[in-house]
Amino acid sequence: STDESIFGLYAQDTLNLTDRLVVIAGVRYDRDTITFQDNLDSSQNGDRIFHRTNPRAGVTYLVTPATSLYFTYSQGFRVPTFQELFALGTFGSNPNLKPVKSSNYELGVKSHIGRWGEVTLAVFQSDQPDEIFFTCSICDFTDGQNRNIDKTRRRGVEATVKARYNDYLDGLVNYTFTQAE
Repeated sequence: STDESIFGLYAQDTLNLTDRLVVIAGVRYDRDTITFQDNLDSSQNGDRIFHRTNPRAGVTYLVTPATSLYFTYSQGFRVPTFQELFALGTFGSNPNLKPVKSSNYELGVKSHIGRWGEVTLAVFQSDQPDEIFFTCSICDFTDGQNRNIDKTRRRGVEATVKARYNDYLDGLVNYTFTQAE
């Protein structure tokens, strides 16, 4: 059985450096404590505490009053889930998993279309060291286990069209292409 306690605290601010240049800066702190108890073998009982402070920064340049270019950088943090730490059936548990960290980059353009819509086009990349991945040696349903792998990367392009029909109804169409390695 497990008990999980999660605490998060963040702050973010936006600073207009000029009429056309906006800077965003933020920070987030997360702390996650997982207490686990094996009702059959008390030597397996314990606690795992995960914590991390992640920055976020961005800059937006207004090319025209309706069109802007932006760049953002952020870091992320994801603790292993109960299902990732502890296996069911014949698979092996791994209570020593490290959390997944990420470094995220996004470059895009956003433009308003009249008073009814908005179009966004962005490219992005996310690098994750210590990604949690299910691996096995011989894959015979007895040796599988979640493990941290060195790194993964996701790159892609995202396009969004948003239309506002009236004060109560919006429509959104989004397409994302992601290449994951």
